[in-house]
Amino acid sequence: MRVSAKIFISAIGLIILFLASDAASGYDFGTKVMPSDTDIGRPLFSMPAGTTIFYWDTGGIPGYDENDVMYLHTPSAYVNANDVRLTPVGTYPAGSKVTMQDKDVGMPLIPLPGASIGYLNLYGSGTYDFSDPVYVHQNSPPILITILNDVRLTNINNYMAGTKVHNFDQDFNKLFGLGWGPVPIKFFDVNGNGIYDDQDDVYLNVPTGVPGIVSVNNVRISQQSPSNDGTAQNNPVPNKPQIDVTAKSSMETAIPGVTSS
Repeated sequence: MRVSAKIFISAIGLIILFLASDAASGYDFGTKVMPSDTDIGRPLFSMPAGTTIFYWDTGGIPGYDENDVMYLHTPSAYVNANDVRLTPVGTYPAGSKVTMQDKDVGMPLIPLPGASIGYLNLYGSGTYDFSDPVYVHQNSPPILITILNDVRLTNINNYMAGTKVHNFDQDFNKLFGLGWGPVPIKFFDVNGNGIYDDQDDVYLNVPTGVPGIVSVNNVRISQQSPSNDGTAQNNPVPNKPQIDVTAKSSMETAIPGVTSS
């Protein structure tokens, strides 16, 4: 049976549209950078000084627990615009940034006790690699295993990035890999305006073999919007001042890595 030229052309058009839509979707929160990804090599800059991990105690049991919301937080005592939600709350997904119109803006925050970032060396390679899941860990040191309510920053099996570890989960009570030391938290200045803002994409710049640029196995810890996808992200908005890479590179913002030392 012959296929008409019109049907064939329509089918090709749909395929192209689908591929274009997929390419414009950006990369998801909790994904790792691969060698073929379009954000490889982006210049990275340190987050505002004092950026660290806090939580909003939503009530019930005092202290950090399953119901509390975790944020990558820029300095203040309250949830700020452009803080990154590391766990979901209401209709706001993990990886989303807070806006001034959101219901959680202005909520009081508490530092996460002993906050650090680590990975599980699941396949015995001895070093961090693409298959190793990454976590926000509490009470470290001295606890060097995943514990209740640690937060996954990457997917692992059926557990999604942004979820918390529960008793009897497959990744509960697992030993962390060798310590990273300080874990750099950095952003790409999407719009080229010289400051961290709502459009900018945030990364864990680990491992630190190539500091200052997006590298293989870096972890995306903010949800990239369609406008920030691989076709647009390397073209900052024109007529905006650009960040001086040399001047900014020494302004490190880091969170402790889980370590046995």
